[in-house]
Amino acid sequence: RHALMKKIVEAYSIQLYVDGLFNADPHAGNLMVSISDDGTARPVLLDFGMVVTLPEEQRIGYAKLVHSLSQLTTSGVSEAIAQVGYENSQSQIRPERDMEFFAHLMRDTGDRKSQRRSQKAFRQRRMEQRKQDKEEDGSSQGRFFKQFPESLIFLFRVLGLIR
Repeated sequence: RHALMKKIVEAYSIQLYVDGLFNADPHAGNLMVSISDDGTARPVLLDFGMVVTLPEEQRIGYAKLVHSLSQLTTSGVSEAIAQVGYENSQSQIRPERDMEFFAHLMRDTGDRKSQRRSQKAFRQRRMEQRKQDKEEDGSSQGRFFKQFPESLIFLFRVLGLIR
């Protein structure tokens, strides 16, 4: 089961970060498993009716984002998200929060219990940050999107469905 899921993640990684063309609808009904004569399980991806094609600059930006997250480099994350066309109202003044957000989004989720625990901790951290922001500068504006590429919506969808 783990090896099969690894193959699915690898297939999507190639689609996203190498080919720049990916199936944006990877739900369970669009996935089959083929068992070879030697018992090896292989994923079969079906129904490429919802396909997203990434411009080269975005494809490279998403690849840089994953790499920068793996290296935990805030400057790399900042460059990568700018390259894909993402910016929020705090990206310039608090880039570490962008790294926290994307690291949380692309985390290894584990079992449901650990997923819930991680999500709850992330929400709590964000609420504390908002409170601190209000105390420091009196701003009630909070964080909001300034630029949000359409492709990121589909990437969120793919991550959520694969998870």
